[in-house]
Amino acid sequence: MFDLALFIKVAPQLIIACGKTLKIAFFSTCIGLTGGVLLALFQRSSFFIVRSLANIYIALIRGTPMVVQIVFFYYGLRLPCSPIVTAIIAIGLNSSAYISQVILSGIAAVKKGEIEAAFVLGLSKFQTMHYIILPQAIRIVLPAIGNELVTLIKDSSLAYIIGVNELFKQSRAIMSTTYDVITIYILVALLYFMMTATLSFVLAMIEKKWGESC
Repeated sequence: MFDLALFIKVAPQLIIACGKTLKIAFFSTCIGLTGGVLLALFQRSSFFIVRSLANIYIALIRGTPMVVQIVFFYYGLRLPCSPIVTAIIAIGLNSSAYISQVILSGIAAVKKGEIEAAFVLGLSKFQTMHYIILPQAIRIVLPAIGNELVTLIKDSSLAYIIGVNELFKQSRAIMSTTYDVITIYILVALLYFMMTATLSFVLAMIEKKWGESC
């Protein structure tokens, strides 16, 4: 049964653990966005080898579970860094494969007339991509990127598998001593919902403000 006293007692511990969850999600998104832009550009490269390597990487990442990738980075590659940094790298690189496809769709949505106008004005391909295409593409796909950040808040729970003491890991530690699964999981679900709902609201406000400034 639900234990309100236990709920109140352990809530501060789990709220503190939310900090690591948000940290993993934020920095993973930064890696994912940077890597996603690069992969999208590589997929549009005129060099066959570059395109092929990018496509192979994306297919490999999207075709294997994230939890397998996290375990491989930690136990297989044995990176000289802490478990949380390893988790951020693994989750970020996973995210980059998905964000790259979002960026590609944004690039495709940019009007061809604007690209042609940039070339007429004498801008190089690099300048056109940097100043004209990418800013518009990112603005177009901003909602999708926001959704990826929300998703990564939930996916960060997989970091527990390599010992990162984020929200889910902390909840399991508490359950091992209290043996109250229902109360702890209700609190965990509530905290995840609060984080994702708050972030979704903030992102919606940013999108609205950005749209009004256009």
